[in-house]
Amino acid sequence: MAAAPRREIRVDREMMEPLSHHTDAVLCGDFLYLSGAAPLDTAANVIAPGDLVKQCEATCHNTDLMLQAADMSFKDIAHFKILMEDVIYWPLIEPVCRSYLGEVRPSSTRVGMGHPAVPGMLLEIKATAVVGGGCKTGDRRDRRSAAKTCMTRSVTTSM
Repeated sequence: MAAAPRREIRVDREMMEPLSHHTDAVLCGDFLYLSGAAPLDTAANVIAPGDLVKQCEATCHNTDLMLQAADMSFKDIAHFKILMEDVIYWPLIEPVCRSYLGEVRPSSTRVGMGHPAVPGMLLEIKATAVVGGGCKTGDRRDRRSAAKTCMTRSVTTSM
């Protein structure tokens, strides 16, 4: 089986350079794997220190920039992972996430993080999106095979 086409995506002017040897997202076949989006400006300064809701808005905005760079949107997200300093505060940011996701109900995971990549960050968002918002009837196995083939050649991690 041939490997799925792979394209690294970088949001040049509107987001900071990744903190290490990573890219913003990797499109592999029909799957888009987003690196961790953070509440950081282009100079890597934390946006709205201490304000979880404003940091969530900034992080969702940065996630949206990555999706747009791949000609996708929040409606294409299949899995949404939120890393938070303390998941007990999820109810504070759930309305922000819901406003970006709209009617889309992706699988979701909330994880407590001990030490953020940049001091002052209160959350980070990772996501996986699927071109067209999901699988069509009958092609689920083909898409899984393409994703497996791609992931064995390249692994994307968060910032």
